[in-house]
Amino acid sequence: MKNEKVLVILYRDRFVSYSINQVLAAIDNVRDVEVVVVDNERSLMSALMSSAIDSYRIKVLGFSLLTTRVVNEDFRNFVNDALKLAYSRGFITVAGGPHATGDPLDTLGLGFKFVFIGEGEDSFREFLSVLRDGGDIYKVRGLYTLFNGEPLYTGCRSRVILDSYPPFPYWRGLFNPIEITRGCPFGCRFCQVTYMHGCVQRHRSIDKILEYCNLMVSRGIRDLRFITPNAFSYGSSRDKLMDLLEKLYLNIVSKREARVFYGSFPSEVRPDYVDEDIVRFMKNVVSNEKIIVGAQSGSNRVLNYIRRGHGIEEVYNAVETIVKYGFTPSVDFIVGFPFESEHDFRETILVMKRIVKMGGEIHMHYFIPLPGTPLAYRKPREIPLWFRKEVSRLIGAGKGYGNWLNQERISNMVFQYGFERSRRISSLLQHVSGKERCLI
Repeated sequence: MKNEKVLVILYRDRFVSYSINQVLAAIDNVRDVEVVVVDNERSLMSALMSSAIDSYRIKVLGFSLLTTRVVNEDFRNFVNDALKLAYSRGFITVAGGPHATGDPLDTLGLGFKFVFIGEGEDSFREFLSVLRDGGDIYKVRGLYTLFNGEPLYTGCRSRVILDSYPPFPYWRGLFNPIEITRGCPFGCRFCQVTYMHGCVQRHRSIDKILEYCNLMVSRGIRDLRFITPNAFSYGSSRDKLMDLLEKLYLNIVSKREARVFYGSFPSEVRPDYVDEDIVRFMKNVVSNEKIIVGAQSGSNRVLNYIRRGHGIEEVYNAVETIVKYGFTPSVDFIVGFPFESEHDFRETILVMKRIVKMGGEIHMHYFIPLPGTPLAYRKPREIPLWFRKEVSRLIGAGKGYGNWLNQERISNMVFQYGFERSRRISSLLQHVSGKERCLI
């Protein structure tokens, strides 16, 4: 006798644990849906081969995809093997995440049946409910698929309200930093955030943030961190941010003896949002000694081109304010933009050295041409040898850090992957021409 429940198997390794946690928090309570999570390749293949899955009427295999993983040939081979096995066992396959949103057609080319565009909480819940009830899956908004050999997008859907779902599935014992803000109004040309989550910021309410902070502390997690594209933009007003910081101090730091890390990993602050009153107040609230500032370049020409919305003077002002109140500004820089000139590199190294003299440190990154951005799959600029030596001296002196050299290797892999994209897409469309409208 067939099990009437929908079986969902989600692949959750360390690279996508946060995003899968968000999906789990949204779908775990969907009626008649049973969710199994696997965290390594061997476990996934074993789950797909298990005889226990035979009893389920509907089975779904889901991945969250990062471009930096997709360009790895070993990972693609694993995905290919998993999808082949899944299809042989009667699964419907789905993918979401930054790569799926940024390049849905390529994601179909990897072998997935359905791609979730953008935020997946609402759309995945509806998708599973429609599957369970035998409805028309093509009426679920937010999906990208192939229909009769042609790409089909089912349409945009409303943005997710953060308070609608927990930030993690705490009932499974799974936790991560609390997402407090989603979306970004700036649309920087290298960054996926605006193009995946929209330009209107949405904020989790202070009451909900405190609720989940208290929950984490009650489970023995005493170091609390937050996910936001700009930590000083919370509530879209200075007063809201000050209210959040004050209540974190009164309810979490003072009463629960937990430690709050704000404006540091895994988030940052924009330099034009650094406010003296906020930084002064933070000194009594947070436990982080560093505040991460997103400068991104030392060239105003580059900053204008990538649409940062601020200049170098705002960076200097932010560094000065942060140092004044006893924090160390850890300033992000990205090099290797396709249009970056020799003069831009020279301006950037001068800005870096000035920041170090002011009391800051340099956090180095290399440009990655991520799909879904205006600079998708663009060829990165090679870094001049003299610039490498200058940055190496800063790092050697303990004034800089970063995984930029490994990112340079990955960036070139992404560029090459994009260069070969048209051949893969053409092959995909040729092979699916004339497909029937069916799910399995």
